Amino acid sequence: MKPIKIAGFLVVILTVILLVPLLFSGSKISVFNYTINIPGNYTNNQHPQSKYKDISNIKVLLQDTLDYSEAIQNNTPTESIGSRDTLSIESTKKDTLSNIIQNLEFPPDNDTSLYPFFSALNVLENSHELIRILHYGDSQIEADRITSYFRNQMQKQFGGGGVGIIPVTPINPASISYVFDISENWSRYSILNTQKEANEPEYGILGCFARFNSRQSLLSRETEAWILLKNANIVYKRASKFNRCKLLLGGNRSPLYIELKKDESILDADIYPSGNSLKIINWRVETGAKNLLIKFKGKDSPDLYGISLDSDAGIAVDNIPMRGSSGLEFTRIYQSPYHKILNTLNVKLIILQFGVNAVINMSGNVARYEKAFLKQLNLLRQSQPKIPIIIIGVSDISKNTSEGYVTNETVEKIRDAQRRVAFESGCVFWDMYEGMGGKNSMPSWVSAKPSLAQKDFIHLNALGARIIGEMFYRSLMNEYNKFLQKKRKQ
Repeated sequence: MKPIKIAGFLVVILTVILLVPLLFSGSKISVFNYTINIPGNYTNNQHPQSKYKDISNIKVLLQDTLDYSEAIQNNTPTESIGSRDTLSIESTKKDTLSNIIQNLEFPPDNDTSLYPFFSALNVLENSHELIRILHYGDSQIEADRITSYFRNQMQKQFGGGGVGIIPVTPINPASISYVFDISENWSRYSILNTQKEANEPEYGILGCFARFNSRQSLLSRETEAWILLKNANIVYKRASKFNRCKLLLGGNRSPLYIELKKDESILDADIYPSGNSLKIINWRVETGAKNLLIKFKGKDSPDLYGISLDSDAGIAVDNIPMRGSSGLEFTRIYQSPYHKILNTLNVKLIILQFGVNAVINMSGNVARYEKAFLKQLNLLRQSQPKIPIIIIGVSDISKNTSEGYVTNETVEKIRDAQRRVAFESGCVFWDMYEGMGGKNSMPSWVSAKPSLAQKDFIHLNALGARIIGEMFYRSLMNEYNKFLQKKRKQ
């Protein structure tokens, strides 16, 4: 065949490919026994058919969070760690507590399940202790999104500073709240990327740990490893106002030398004996100390569960993202003495925020997900019945269809399953899906000016995360206010 004929044939084919979508946009064409759906026209993935929810009441909160962030940046450097705002929770401006976007939901006949946590908050000012909140979640909370804003609000109200417990080898090293470097010989062991073993190791409270040598054998000679905590461009200044640096470790099979340096000065150095039990090395450091170098030397690495940056008193909130998780791995964490760790760290509240991966991966078997999630919650509740658990339900997730971006049909099924499981296990539920605006609300978050969600129509961006953090904080403080009012009447 001559080249000119080949070229002519290709032109005809390309013309047909281009004309068919234009002539039959949004139609169905039957060819033999097959039906071909021709998608409608759209530009930049924005379908004209998409129905956008009115979220004007939600966007009002954005300015509140931006104004608040600016106020935090202007804090004087003399603000002491652990000090509370001069405004009490009852005297904050009215709209802070009255403009509740989505109320917390309680199991039937059990609206006091958060009282143990509220009682701990109520005595903080006189107890001078540090109480801890664990915020577990999927990729929706990565990089300290949502958690950082909620943490800052709680610390402004009840005292405290620092970012809480951070892993040495995070999946996503990007964070808005801390920056650090590590030596290249650290390896990550996680419940999410290791096979379940007959003798499961202790993964610790973060569900992961780090080592500078293999778990299988000792090194032939002493080896060094290091972690450098550096100055960070922190959004909320209270995150940098810590005066306690702690190491959570265990599992070293030989003596271990650990040294803490600030710039060129050695602040502490010691040799720690071998052992399997949890050790917490607690250093007092200069307020908001930067450029802290932690050096390790030995023939065997410890299982390093994390580093905590906290204040002496107030609130600590740990951001614990578990990318790819549906919240079904806590049975593996529980193989270790999890309940003892909760006591040791003085944990008073657990927040579980999962659902993205359940919607994507378990759409065909929601009943199986519900049963598996209930098993996790029952185990957590049994480990420490006095620690309340709040389930933050799945967010809105859109899928791209010929009719525009619409809510994935599995979202409400997963949300309903999460609510049922929460109530059955005695947990509190917060409906993030309805808080965002409900069905088909994600396109409005993505297209907002400025945008509040990423263009994958799944994840929030930093601004959207602030709004959710504010919503959740207001909902929690609304219930705390009810607790205080009831307490005053007794």
